[in-house]
Amino acid sequence: MPDDINRDSCDAHVVVDWDTADFPQLIEAIDRAGVVPIAVVNLVEPLLPWQLQVARHYGLPGGEPARDTLLSKAAVRSEMTRIGQSSLRFENGPAGSIDAGVVTKYPVIVKPARDSGGSRLVRRADSVEQLRGCLQDIMRAAGPELEVIVEEYLDGTEFSVDGPVVDGVFHALFSVEKPEHDEERHHDAGLRLSPPQSDHVRSAVDQLTAKVSALCTELGLGRGWLHVEGRVLSDGTAELVEINPRSGGGLYRSATMRTCNVDPVEVTVCMALGEEDTEALRTCTRSDELLGLLPFEVNQLGTVIEATPLAEIKAIPGVVDGYQFDSFEVTSLDSENFYTEALLSGDSVEHLQEIADRVRAAFHVRVQQVRADTNVVVCKWSPTLTRSLLDITPHVYVVLDDFDVKFMDPDWDLLAESARVYRISDFDSNEEVAAVAADLALRDIKVDHVISWTEFSQFGAGYLEVLLGLTTDPLKHVSFRDKRMMKQRLRGTDVAVADWMTLPDRASERDRQAVRDGLRFPLVIKPAAGSGTIGTVTVRQPEDLAGVLEALAPDPELRSVQLIAEERIEGRELHVDALWNGDEPLYFVVSAYYKPRLALVEDSAANIPVTDAPIDGSYVLPADDAPELYRRALELHRGVNRAMGITSGATHLEMFERADGELVFSEIATRLGGAWIGQVLSEYLGYEVHTALASGTVRGTIDQPRSGKRYLGALQLRPATSGRITKMPGEEDMRAFDGVLRAQKLRSVGDDVDLTHPSNWCGFIVLGADSADEYVERAHRIVRDLRVEVEPTA
Repeated sequence: MPDDINRDSCDAHVVVDWDTADFPQLIEAIDRAGVVPIAVVNLVEPLLPWQLQVARHYGLPGGEPARDTLLSKAAVRSEMTRIGQSSLRFENGPAGSIDAGVVTKYPVIVKPARDSGGSRLVRRADSVEQLRGCLQDIMRAAGPELEVIVEEYLDGTEFSVDGPVVDGVFHALFSVEKPEHDEERHHDAGLRLSPPQSDHVRSAVDQLTAKVSALCTELGLGRGWLHVEGRVLSDGTAELVEINPRSGGGLYRSATMRTCNVDPVEVTVCMALGEEDTEALRTCTRSDELLGLLPFEVNQLGTVIEATPLAEIKAIPGVVDGYQFDSFEVTSLDSENFYTEALLSGDSVEHLQEIADRVRAAFHVRVQQVRADTNVVVCKWSPTLTRSLLDITPHVYVVLDDFDVKFMDPDWDLLAESARVYRISDFDSNEEVAAVAADLALRDIKVDHVISWTEFSQFGAGYLEVLLGLTTDPLKHVSFRDKRMMKQRLRGTDVAVADWMTLPDRASERDRQAVRDGLRFPLVIKPAAGSGTIGTVTVRQPEDLAGVLEALAPDPELRSVQLIAEERIEGRELHVDALWNGDEPLYFVVSAYYKPRLALVEDSAANIPVTDAPIDGSYVLPADDAPELYRRALELHRGVNRAMGITSGATHLEMFERADGELVFSEIATRLGGAWIGQVLSEYLGYEVHTALASGTVRGTIDQPRSGKRYLGALQLRPATSGRITKMPGEEDMRAFDGVLRAQKLRSVGDDVDLTHPSNWCGFIVLGADSADEYVERAHRIVRDLRVEVEPTA
């Protein structure tokens, strides 16, 4: 054991592989070493079952039957319920055997019932579909036999209580309030305060202490040190989260020694020997010193290769202690990965916040990322996405369709680096998609992610996920395209949605009359699985419905001709582009269209004269300029995600903001936004959005955005009317204008342009500016001076 820092302090060494050895092998190794134990001490959660067995074998303290209960969160919850100390509903059992259908109240927390230290594999589910997905995630990570507990989510402030059990009574010595707890990843985060500064948390500490004492008395647990976690609800009720029969980790020991003059490790050793000073422990109290515990977590896979030295952190005034690992490698993001932590002392919470801000500003860490052992299927050709994925994992399986091969000029040298390339004619071919799934299954490839970044691969990618077992909901991917399923899943939620009806047969008078009777006019008719406003029309009056439907030509890009009818919403049309890791967006960008897309098409059809003001494109609304809009947009988006089971990947959501400020959901796509949107997102991030998509999907993290311009947007160059192009600016002409960050020419002289088609693009300009006024001035100048000219066509 040359790397054990305690080697020279030990009288003997017994080496055991905890993952493969059994209990008789451990006892044999102890006997072979000539060791006669007089106490059994353990501070590592995964080894608690071993500790109990060894203590019992040698008849030593620490093997009491009560400790069996403490090893299982389900057993603790059951016992707390039995003695009237908890009212939380829960289910438990092997992950592969849990019936999600028996859970009726959401949200819930799903986690291992045993050995879940460091928030390992903790998940939140807001619907039965999400619960099934969480259970599948856990099974992929730890197998179907892992015992899990599914219990009500406690919406409140988290806190912890540490202290000894003396003669069956739990004594709260060191308590911590966690006001900045990470509710998305369920990790400790931010500045934690001791003693708690909120009255309701201080009261909750007393409540929980009494509850735990009642449990100890009932179980017959006479001695030990406990680290207890709880939450206080809005009504002031304290509820147990979990009990750990050990001292708190990180700087808890240092902080307890500093404020209570008690060493939890020393107490644990004395209790194992049966020599603790019960009177001193019973009467011990905490000083009034206000402390803050500030952890720093590494949120990406890899090895720390550079970091601010601990000595520099401890030299900051107000920092009284800290730790930092000498070497640190993150191999999984399914648990907390704290690398450094600082202990702060201050006169007030405000003082602690000032110290914390200085520490945060001083601390930097650099991680050398390792290639993940992750299997990813990527649908459709993107050189940046493919390259970025291959930089993360060698296990990339690329599926190309005929369009990719014929028109997108794939880099076959780059594709040769992937694990395999599959070629199909079309992503709407169930037979060909099923063949891809079959080949992956025959090769025993356990796929972790399927990435579809374009509209045309959405159905095929979703079907692939079903076949590969990545979801148990066969209609999940359908709801991402079919607007009827999409809006059906939002019924009963707080998300505002326009009234709608299905119109499966446009020629059926019965279906038409149902729409006339069931919806208020004006209404909008669109393809149920359409995109980009294609085939979308307004019907002003009930008597107009039949004529509009008869004149409506089917979208040639779609196979289904079924429609949805919905009430027309007036207001500002917004789009929200995000990348998700669980309930937390890795980026979240709200933009406004210059003009609602349907209104733009209708004006073009009516030949309404255009002005020099921008009308085609969209612009980013900076979060600092519209904090309340961002708050409400994020709340709406999370509601949509929870209802539809969206937990990862890119989304493009569209909604309307009414004149009274109400946000009304329109539709969502689980892909990157099309047209100019990806280019604007790349400028917002400061690097290509496909790189963010790769990292966010596989690693759950992305590099921080580093945009060079505060105000961003894009313009679609368009002529005043439909016709044949006689003059089309080149990309050099576009880039000559101030503020132009990207330019893309899509049409040439001689091409026809039909402005009644919403995606008949001519060219995109991505524009940036340092102020809102500068952006507006630049956009108007481009529209005025950069013209696409046309002549009438026959």
